[in-house]
Amino acid sequence: MTSQPKRTPVPAPTGDGDGKPERLRDSAKAQTTEAITVETGTAETGTTGLAAPGPVAPAGSEGGAVAREAWLEPPFNQKEISDRELLAMTSLRPIDVSSMKEILKMERLCHVDQWSQENFTAELLRPFTLAKGLWLGQSLVGMSLSWIVPPECHLLNLMIHPKLWGRGLGRYLMLDLIESAKAKQAYKILLEVKVGNKRAERLYERLGFTGSGLRRAYYSDGSNAILMSLELPAPPGARLTATKRQPPRPPSRG
Repeated sequence: MTSQPKRTPVPAPTGDGDGKPERLRDSAKAQTTEAITVETGTAETGTTGLAAPGPVAPAGSEGGAVAREAWLEPPFNQKEISDRELLAMTSLRPIDVSSMKEILKMERLCHVDQWSQENFTAELLRPFTLAKGLWLGQSLVGMSLSWIVPPECHLLNLMIHPKLWGRGLGRYLMLDLIESAKAKQAYKILLEVKVGNKRAERLYERLGFTGSGLRRAYYSDGSNAILMSLELPAPPGARLTATKRQPPRPPSRG
């Protein structure tokens, strides 16, 4: 793909309902919970997908189970529960325009130069867009939005709720994206990260991404972007050359 989005993926660094076989989703979740020290994030209407697991009480709490979304409200103490418990409380499934209110709320939390509702609507309605939402009860706490046009996948948006940065949720979304790309025969994943965003760079590097170029004055404030890519193992005979027909350019920021 030659056209690239003007946005910064915000790391931290997307069951049939989420488009990925149960064994692959479970594998991704297991890898995430085993590496609970990985830093992530910058930052339901869902009609299909996995049912959200039941709430988990924080370690040492005297009360019963606490509503999951309550952990996002003050006085929120993210260290009251382990990363493993937090991930087990979430539900990952496809997200669409019916969740626009929650998507825009996350966008405001995670970005300064924001996409509009019209921008998101256009992207979510494209046939080659893959969008996943990570839910904690009725609260959207993470989202990935990518284009998959085999043999390539381009990550446009990765958001994690700021109160949940550093909890492995960004890594979980990225592992899911990698498996989804392979399932759709996309063996190269591309993304941009703002120069100086070391948290995001660390996340992507730990997943195997490497710098492959520089996009000058890529962001609305004139900042440059590092183009990063990940080459995935392809089976013999797989098509590895992009088609001549390219998808349209996504909305710019600023």
